Amino acid sequence: MPPRKKQVSGSQGSEASTHCIWTPEDEKLMLDYITTNHARAGDGMNFPKAFWQQLVTDVPFSSKNGVPKTSEACILKWNWLRSTYTVVDKVVHFSRVEWSTEHGANIMPASESLWVDILAKIPSAKPFKTNGWEPYEQMKD
Repeated sequence: MPPRKKQVSGSQGSEASTHCIWTPEDEKLMLDYITTNHARAGDGMNFPKAFWQQLVTDVPFSSKNGVPKTSEACILKWNWLRSTYTVVDKVVHFSRVEWSTEHGANIMPASESLWVDILAKIPSAKPFKTNGWEPYEQMKD
């Protein structure tokens, strides 16, 4: 996956006034809400628009930087989290990988050939060579 980009919520003004800023705490709060309310999801963990509108009302997001979170911004973030989860889960289940939340695939010089094999099958795994992804454990449950 490419490095995270800030979610755009508007197209005019300064960056701070046109972007949502997502902190790890904001992501965790959103994932907690989704976990608690997962029964409201449809097939493939797709939630109706009303769910996202309620989430924005109910979740006390910590980040006060950027524009307030909207239901559209939360949907974009959820889709990004799900696609990243899919990549990380493939890496976690790749033969001989010893995944850690802190160090990712934890590829050292001696295991570089394993990393070449992983990238051949999962090109978007590149950021996770030595970097973990905190939301993985919360999302796999």
